[in-house]
Amino acid sequence: NLGYEVTSGGSGTGTNYPCAYGTIARTSGKWYAEFRCGTAPGESTVEGGPGVSGLDNFPTSGWNFIGGQGSNCCYVRRGELRGMGQDTGGYATFGDGDIISVAMDLDNLKVYWAKNNTWITIGGSVGDPTSGASGTGALAMDAIATSGPYTFMQGTDNTTDAAWVCNFGQDST
Repeated sequence: NLGYEVTSGGSGTGTNYPCAYGTIARTSGKWYAEFRCGTAPGESTVEGGPGVSGLDNFPTSGWNFIGGQGSNCCYVRRGELRGMGQDTGGYATFGDGDIISVAMDLDNLKVYWAKNNTWITIGGSVGDPTSGASGTGALAMDAIATSGPYTFMQGTDNTTDAAWVCNFGQDST
């Protein structure tokens, strides 16, 4: 996977909630990606941000909003985690130019997020992707048997554009 730019948005005619998904899905190992926020969704938007998604529960039609379908979860612009049993706020907000990192530990079924190289705190602990099975500061992911292989994703819920540069190891910006 090379770095690429994703531009998504809606026109208010059923194209709200557009999401972009990675082209390579995994069932084991530890994986990392970075997402640089371009044009951030407007303040009235609830959802919008990077995360992970299991592909077995992938919606094929209808509304595909973050956390509303299948085994997906995103860290959204307003400082919220959405999906995988989470609908909580209180995390750092982000906007244009911020880099959101996502670390997937599929061996221990944990996911971590960072804003500008600072891991966010989940469950009272600062995220530590090297913590292994203890999952310090991580969000638990659905089992592979339930979710299928996981991939990185970016989602938004608004009627304006959101542009993200997605880095899977080849883009130095």
